[in-house]
Amino acid sequence: MIGLMFILIVLAYIALSIVIVSKVYKKFATKKSKYIAIAIMVLIPTWDVILGFPVFAYLCVFESGTKIYKSVDNVEGFYVGDRDSKFEPHEPYKGYKYIEYKEMNYYKPTEKYYRSYWLDNNTSILCINPNPKLPNSAYSHKFRSGKCIAKEEISRDLLSRWEVGWANEESKVVILGISFIKGNIIQDINTNNILAEDYKVRWSGGWINSLISGIPNARLKFTSHSVSCNFRNIGTNIINQTLKTKKEER
Repeated sequence: MIGLMFILIVLAYIALSIVIVSKVYKKFATKKSKYIAIAIMVLIPTWDVILGFPVFAYLCVFESGTKIYKSVDNVEGFYVGDRDSKFEPHEPYKGYKYIEYKEMNYYKPTEKYYRSYWLDNNTSILCINPNPKLPNSAYSHKFRSGKCIAKEEISRDLLSRWEVGWANEESKVVILGISFIKGNIIQDINTNNILAEDYKVRWSGGWINSLISGIPNARLKFTSHSVSCNFRNIGTNIINQTLKTKKEER
């Protein structure tokens, strides 16, 4: 139904444009006036696409993606910020011995810091028991095989100096519907120096697309209301390429 309505609106706009261009040409009787009228009717629904797409394409190709400014060696683990206890266990990233985090309890901070790491002894008092409601989960299988993820409380002073977090900072060019978003960020907690970060560019696709996307159940739109690009983004490899582990652990 929405699709049919959109098609009818497009056809109605084309018909209206023909009428307006005809009246303008009839009144001024010059080709110049006719071309100006055509240009105006074309630009009304497309002006921000014509201006916005080149800007989006430039940012996509030259500015978005992963930027690694410095890498460090012999990293065994890192701090990942807030983690909620209801989602335990918090598994260390592949290739690293541990992760550290500030505990949250249903999104409220407990002011406690923990280190999570794998143990080959599931009888340790540090072990996190698997969720009995998820007997077939990957962690439940590993626990039954004798392994577990330990949860060890540590003081804030003992936290790793390397932090992997999510900046989620957004800069907008409102008139063109373009957003420049900073995502993953790796930094040195001791110096606040940024080691690596990645950027994503998002474009609304023009005001027509934004209008259609705001209609409930609309289907004639770009993916997720907008077009996104993170050219040269390396995903979670940003961690491996910035915080390098010992060679024997690779």
